[in-house]
Amino acid sequence: MISGKRRMATAGSLLGIGLAVTLFAVPAGPEPGTSRHLEAAVRIVREALVAREGYGLLKELCDLGPRLSASAGLERAIGWARGRMEKLNLDRVWLQPVTVQAWERGGPAEAVIEDRAGAVRLSVAALGNSVGTPEAGISGEVLEVGSIEELRRRGAEARSKIVFFNAPIDGGVRLTDESYDRVVVNRMSGPDAAAEAGAAAVLIRSLTTARDDHPRTGVLKYRSKAAPIPAAALSPRAADALAAALERQPRSRLRLRLPCRPLPDRTSHNLIGEIRGREKPEEVIVVAAHLDSWDLAPGAHDDGGGCLQALEVLSLLKRLGLAPKRTIRCVLYADEENGSLGARAYAAFASGSGETHLAAMESDRGVFEPRGFSLTGSEAVLAKVRAWQPLLAPAGIDWVRPGDGGTADVSYITNARAILGLLNDSQTYMDLHHSALDVYEAVNPRAMELGAAAMAILAHVVSEEGL
Repeated sequence: MISGKRRMATAGSLLGIGLAVTLFAVPAGPEPGTSRHLEAAVRIVREALVAREGYGLLKELCDLGPRLSASAGLERAIGWARGRMEKLNLDRVWLQPVTVQAWERGGPAEAVIEDRAGAVRLSVAALGNSVGTPEAGISGEVLEVGSIEELRRRGAEARSKIVFFNAPIDGGVRLTDESYDRVVVNRMSGPDAAAEAGAAAVLIRSLTTARDDHPRTGVLKYRSKAAPIPAAALSPRAADALAAALERQPRSRLRLRLPCRPLPDRTSHNLIGEIRGREKPEEVIVVAAHLDSWDLAPGAHDDGGGCLQALEVLSLLKRLGLAPKRTIRCVLYADEENGSLGARAYAAFASGSGETHLAAMESDRGVFEPRGFSLTGSEAVLAKVRAWQPLLAPAGIDWVRPGDGGTADVSYITNARAILGLLNDSQTYMDLHHSALDVYEAVNPRAMELGAAAMAILAHVVSEEGL
């Protein structure tokens, strides 16, 4: 028997679900059988937005501090996240060993323009994996270039100088990740190119749309036979100041001190937890993010929030009693920033596990308001997932498009039928990216929870319908 208040509450709940189903009604001609998932989708969104479980846990993760690959901070975070998985009573939780690169910043960097008007101190941060300078630093004239191609044309001028890559992100492009992709080569490969030209060190303009005094770090890659040289990023304002000094005095000198150093490789771990499928446990859907971050901040957007979204997929399904038909597995990678070594390790496991990986989805574009999913897969798989877009609409998903956006880690799983990236309205992402500004306070709870709900809905539907 249901009391009067209970009947009213129940009727109200059913009315709410009915209204939501009306608002997000599946158009004529959806894939047969999928309309029944809409009620589950609405419940997932409501539970995520009301409970805000992932957002609350993100505060705990960020309070542990930065999580540089191979650092004590990352190991603390792995232990904490393992504890959270175990509290969910998942069917299996385990650690996968991963050999990762180790590096330490070693203290604040220093960059000083030795101008006729007096010393001008610049805001600077070493790039990840950079070698350091001698303890006293180095001093030299500065060669300003806009690209690696220009450096190669002017290679003779670079000998013994500090090469300054002054190439800003194009702020006139709506999708900032596209303009980022055009210039990130200067950070990744510029130091190598400068070393080959005989340069003493490298500075780059921070890769950001912001106009502040925060430098943005990021990984570089030493690949050539030339001896590696120190490299660092200048804040946008510092880059402007150096460019102005060079315009006044083309032979201005700069003193650079970087106390950073590479360290021997270490063993870390990917953290993996799963809910076993009730009917087809050998078919797997992966939800993933990378647990490591750069060391200037706790990495709330990159990628702590993504980790909590992936973990919340399992939590939401458990809390709502949505036992999956197929296995849903959360993978938190030990290393992405220094070369996706965690992703490579899991991909090697996946290829030899004997399991069928139906789909692998990732959240690594910040935890802003979700807009859509990128998808790499066959035309048939793309058509099938696109037919489910109305089920994703309650979480704000407007489209599913071909492409590989936001899939830096799961793209290594070569035997998956669908590789999916959660893509957000990330206009401000490059303001925070790889900087001291990537903190918990910069995360909007509703935006983050909608992303978690979108991933949970898609994982649930793939589990029930297959690919």
